[in-house]
Amino acid sequence: MKENTTEHYRATLNSMGLDDSVIDECLALFRQQATAFSSSAFITFAVRHHRLNKQSLPREPEEGVAAKTGSPNRQQEDRSATESLPAVVDQEWLPDVATIKHLQALGFSSETIFGQIPGFIFYYNSRLDNPNRYSVDMQFVYHMQYVQHRALTEQTEMMEQDMQRSMRDSASKMRQGWMPCERTFAILQDTHFVPKLIAIGYVDEFVLYWEERQKLPQGGSWKTAFIQYSVVRYEKEEKKWRSQQRKWKSQPRQKQLI
Repeated sequence: MKENTTEHYRATLNSMGLDDSVIDECLALFRQQATAFSSSAFITFAVRHHRLNKQSLPREPEEGVAAKTGSPNRQQEDRSATESLPAVVDQEWLPDVATIKHLQALGFSSETIFGQIPGFIFYYNSRLDNPNRYSVDMQFVYHMQYVQHRALTEQTEMMEQDMQRSMRDSASKMRQGWMPCERTFAILQDTHFVPKLIAIGYVDEFVLYWEERQKLPQGGSWKTAFIQYSVVRYEKEEKKWRSQQRKWKSQPRQKQLI
C-alpha cells in the first residue's frame, strides 16, 4: 500500500471525525473481507462501520467494576453490526445517494446501477449464508464490482475467440503466389518419385483449386495437401502415358517398301 494513498484516506477520515485508532480497526476488518484494497471503498466502509458502532454503543455503567465485567454488553456490541442487517430487503429498496455517487465515481452509469438493483435484491433475499458485517449498500457496491469483473472477463474471452477465429480464417485462405518449400519438392522427388520440374507445374493449378474453396484442406496443411495432389496427378499422367504406349505398340506396323 503506498504511503501517499494511506495519508489520503487517513486525512479524509480524520476530517469526518474518525481518529487513527478507529481507522486502524476498520482497516483490519476491511482487509479480512476485501480481496483488493480500494481507498474509496474503504472510506465508505469505515464511515458506515463507525456510524453503526456509534448507534449500537451501550450506556456506560455507573461503576467501574460493571464496566470490566459487562461481557454481555460487549458481546451485544460485537454482534450489533451483523444483527442490524435485515434478513431480507424490500422489493422497493434503493441504495443511498452516497452509494450511487460512489458507484458513479467508479465509472458506473446510472442506467447500469439501477438496472442491477432487481438482481441484487433477488440475490440478497435468496442467499443461504448468514449476513456478513457489511451494510446492504456496501454489499451492493461489491455486487456491482463483481458484475463489472464478470462482464470484462466475458468480453475478454469473446475478443480472444474472435481473434482466434480471425486467425483461422486468415490461415484457411489460399493466397496468390503461394509456393511449396524446397523440402516439399525433395519429399516428392525422393519418396514419391515426382520430379521437381513436373511438381512445379502443378503449383498454379493447386493454388487456383483452393482459392475457389476458401477453406483449409483436410489435415490443415498446405504442404501435405500439395504432396497428395502432386502424387495423384503424377500417377494419373503416368497411367495415361503407359496406356498410350501400350496402344501404340499394339497397332500393326506398315511394312517399309524397299
